[in-house]
Amino acid sequence: MKLIYINIFFLLTLLSCDKENTIPSSNQDLNWIRDNANPILKAGFEAMPGKTALSVSDPSFIFDAQENKWEMWIAIGWFENEQFKTGIKYAESVDGINWDVHDEICLKPSNIPTAWDFTSVETPMVLKLESNPTEKKYIMWYSGGNITINPLGEDYPRFQIGMAYSADGITFNKISESDSPYQQEGLVLKVEDAFPSLPSIATGIVADPSVIFHDNKLKMWFTSIGLTENDEDIDGGICYAESEDGINWLVDNANPIQSLKRISEDFVAQPTVLFNEANSEFEMWFNADYEAELTEVGMNGTIGFWHAHSVDGKNWIVNRENGRDMIYGSNLNTEKYGLTVGCSVLYINGEYVMIYGGLASKELSQTFENPWPYLHVLNRAIKE
Repeated sequence: MKLIYINIFFLLTLLSCDKENTIPSSNQDLNWIRDNANPILKAGFEAMPGKTALSVSDPSFIFDAQENKWEMWIAIGWFENEQFKTGIKYAESVDGINWDVHDEICLKPSNIPTAWDFTSVETPMVLKLESNPTEKKYIMWYSGGNITINPLGEDYPRFQIGMAYSADGITFNKISESDSPYQQEGLVLKVEDAFPSLPSIATGIVADPSVIFHDNKLKMWFTSIGLTENDEDIDGGICYAESEDGINWLVDNANPIQSLKRISEDFVAQPTVLFNEANSEFEMWFNADYEAELTEVGMNGTIGFWHAHSVDGKNWIVNRENGRDMIYGSNLNTEKYGLTVGCSVLYINGEYVMIYGGLASKELSQTFENPWPYLHVLNRAIKE
C-alpha cells in the first residue's frame, strides 16, 4: 500500500528542505464541493474469499457515455499469512456516488515468488479505447513490486510499471513475457530507463502511471525515484513518456520534470492528468509535502493536491499563489487524518469530478478488524 511507503522513504529527502520555503496550507479549495454521501466507499468489503480489504485507495475512474455508467478501479490491501499484499478491484455506479464492488479481484499479484510484482499490484490507471480489438478494449497500467526481493528499507518494494488488457474491464490479463520489453510478464517500464540524461541512475522506483490518449499517442506521467547502485539519491519526481502501443515507451530527456517543484529538492509525486478540450490545456493534480507539513497529518497521508497546467504536457505552470487546489478537511470525519496520496479527476459536462482517498475516523466503521488508527475511504467532490 504505497500511501505508507512513499512518505516514509522520502522523509530523509524532505528533512533536507529549507522550512522557510514551505508554503502554508491555506484552505483555498472552497470551490470543491464534497458530496454529502461521503465516503462513497470504505475499507471492510471482501477482497476475495476469506480476505477483507483492509485498505482502499488509488482510484482510477471513467464515465462510459455509451453504457451510461461510471466505472472505477481501486487498489486494495489484505494479509496473506504475515505478508501484506495489494491488488486491484473493479466497481461500477449509475450515479458516480453509489458504487457496487465486483466480487472478483480483477488483477492480482503474481503467484511466482521471484516475480517482479509478487507482493504489490496497485495504483491502477485504466483507459477504454473503443478502436482497440475487443479483447484489448480496456488497458490498465499499474505499479508492481516484490517486497521480498531487495527492498528499499524494510517496507518499500522497488516499484516498476506494468500493463494488462481486458475485454470487459473486470478481468485483466497481464501482457505476456514475449510482448514485454524486459521479457517479464506484465512489465513495461523500469526505473533505469526513465532518465536518459542521468546515466548514473541504476535503481529506484517508477510508479503511479497516469495515461491519456491525445494526438494519436499514449502519454504517461509517473512518479520516479532515481538512485545509484548503492542507493544514493540522484533525482526524483514526476516523469513523462510517450508510446504508440502502451508497451514500448519513449521517455523524455528532461526527466524528472523540474517545473513542478517548489525548490530543487522538492519531491512531487502521484500525478493525475487530463486534457481539457475547453481550454486546450493539460491539467495535473499531484501531491508534494514537506516534513513540517506532514506532521499535521502524519506520515501516512498528504495535506492535499496541487494543480498545474501545461500546453505541451512537459512544461508546467503550478498554481502556487493560493496554495493547494484541494486540502484535507480536519473537521470532516471522512478525511479527519488527512488524504491518501493520489486522486483521480475527470472533466465532464463543464465540471470537474474528483475521487480521492481519505484517512477517516474509525468510528465510521466497526465491522472488521482494522490494523490502523484510521479508516481508509474514498470520497468524491465536484468543482465547476
